[in-house]
Amino acid sequence: MTDERVTLQTLATRLGVSRSTVSNAFNRPDQLSEDLRTRILAAAAELGYAGPDPAARSLRGGRVGAIGLVQDTLRYAVNDAANRLMLEGVAEVCEDEGLALVLIPARTPAEGRPDVLRTALVDGVIFHCATTDRLRRRVVEDRHLPVVLLDGSPEADDLFVGIDDRGGARAAAAHLLALGHRRLAVVTMSSGEAGHEVVDQRLLGYRDAMADAGVDPDTATVVAGGGLELDEFNARIRALLEQPDRPTGVLAMSDELGAGVVRAARALGWRVPTDVSVVGFDDSATAFAVDPPLTTVRQDFARKGRLAVRMALGDTSEGRQVVLPVELVVRGSSGPPPAG
Repeated sequence: MTDERVTLQTLATRLGVSRSTVSNAFNRPDQLSEDLRTRILAAAAELGYAGPDPAARSLRGGRVGAIGLVQDTLRYAVNDAANRLMLEGVAEVCEDEGLALVLIPARTPAEGRPDVLRTALVDGVIFHCATTDRLRRRVVEDRHLPVVLLDGSPEADDLFVGIDDRGGARAAAAHLLALGHRRLAVVTMSSGEAGHEVVDQRLLGYRDAMADAGVDPDTATVVAGGGLELDEFNARIRALLEQPDRPTGVLAMSDELGAGVVRAARALGWRVPTDVSVVGFDDSATAFAVDPPLTTVRQDFARKGRLAVRMALGDTSEGRQVVLPVELVVRGSSGPPPAG
């Protein structure tokens, strides 16, 4: 049996409760005992019922006028300079189309709290950076809403907008290698979690360039720098730069990380790029917020955001899976390695 045939009344009749009680299990869990809610959700799962569809309930067969954007954390959504560029593109199309934008955190809510991903009144959902696992995506798919992946690695049938992460990382590493660097370090966006597609692709790109230059990719030191408090991040970078065989070139997976490396190096008395070169990724405003400005990999964040919203609204005129090009931008933070 599918959720197209099962209704609130089906579940209510089966369990001997009212329709409103079943509805509360999905939308107002605090109104029910944990035992009753568990029984209702178990019966719904058994029958393949995803829950009340607020879009269908409020506007049968039409749009509700909103797009959902799932991000790792809402603080990241508004604080990260590169992410704000993407949000500008999203906001541009939303304004042109008269749509609202609903920001949704990726994490499953704590027990007893409503799941916004299940109940939000939206016409489609964009998952940024593939931060959401298949179970979370299933919540949206069960509502029969369009799902668009923004960055990461798509499956064959996914709607997707992204960039050439691997190629961009390869260009960044090749730049340092061409300058003569052989001792490289990588500072990743991930603080240790496995399976982050963007991180994985960029690591592969750095390794590609090293292998092409005849340098063993395993000699690169990889440091997790994302999601750390400032003091802990600075301590890791200091430890990296003070080791006996310290790297002469640092490949940072974002401009935020790259700027942090520059500041940490200068606090130690290192000159950038005379003593250590740093290359970022993104070409956000942060690339200009340090001295010297960052050599980095430019991507078109705003265009990614625009395309993702249009896909969520059903416009696939540019393709169902779009990979945008990137460009290496050389500035003052990279130069030849120090002599000796």
